[in-house]
Amino acid sequence: MEGDSGPIYLEVGQILHEQLGCVVAPANERLVIEDLGATSLDMASLQLAFEEKFGVKFNDGSGTPRTAIDDEWDACKTVGDFVELAKKYNKRQES
Repeated sequence: MEGDSGPIYLEVGQILHEQLGCVVAPANERLVIEDLGATSLDMASLQLAFEEKFGVKFNDGSGTPRTAIDDEWDACKTVGDFVELAKKYNKRQES
């Protein structure tokens, strides 16, 4: 991912900036989200933004089983982790 400036990288950067005030750049791709003071509400907002932007679906807690994306989301710790998750699960048609 280092030095990546593709569209998904930029869109994840926009989401993180809007939700947490984080600026995504190669210099801070290892920045830990917890260090930004992200609360559980912030993380829920990030999930909703990812669903909207990338067409992914997370478990909503309504009794449906967890899937791989839920486990991978929980494992995301850094800015780079979120970029890689978006790349892996992006459901949109790229032009």
